[in-house]
Amino acid sequence: TDLGNYTFSNCPKLTRLYCHATVPPTCYNILDSGINIYVPYQSVEAYKTSDNWEKYANYIVGYDYEQNDEVDLDLSKCKVGDFINYKGVNCVVFYVEKDAVKLVSASIKDKCEWGLPGQSIGAYDTNDGSKNAEKAKSKGLVNSLPAFAWCESLGDGWYLPSRGELGQLIENRYSVEAALENMNCSTLLGKKYWSSTEDGAGYAYSTNFGYSSVDIETYISSKNANMSVRAVMTIKK
Repeated sequence: TDLGNYTFSNCPKLTRLYCHATVPPTCYNILDSGINIYVPYQSVEAYKTSDNWEKYANYIVGYDYEQNDEVDLDLSKCKVGDFINYKGVNCVVFYVEKDAVKLVSASIKDKCEWGLPGQSIGAYDTNDGSKNAEKAKSKGLVNSLPAFAWCESLGDGWYLPSRGELGQLIENRYSVEAALENMNCSTLLGKKYWSSTEDGAGYAYSTNFGYSSVDIETYISSKNANMSVRAVMTIKK
């Protein structure tokens, strides 16, 4: 019934908080920053409007404690830069469309090859990386494509972003970077990332995420080069 004062402050590795109480406990400044707070789904509004909980309203998630499962994310309230935990994966909202929300993984895979240099898999879509992932799956090649395989390992729905989706991430890079830094996660900027869009048999597109606009550039790189990889997911509203 009472969580006290500053209970979880100075806990930089804390990534989520589960609170079973149906009546919001009394508290004061229990968290330094916004992390997902899982509360009984029937009490979400009570928490969001309760004294000293309302400041965390954007991070309060309904949870079914009997089924041990997150209730569907309220996509209508998602905004760019929100750090959330979606079905066990820490991620950041990096793009919001009229009918969809796009997430990028907080985790990163460094020094990763695209894979299969000298062989085209038909992954030419520049806007939707999930279509490129489907090409790889349909040909049974995912396990031979390290960048694709790592993204898929995060779970259903995660995929290697297309060239265009990296562009969307670039547009909102500072909001994403701030969210990652706030949660002590690997930073976004200053790295070169693979896209899932290939350019013929031997090459695929990659993008350098610089700290300023002049440092941002998209390349055609050999598929056996080592780049960084982050996974993305598109959730339809």
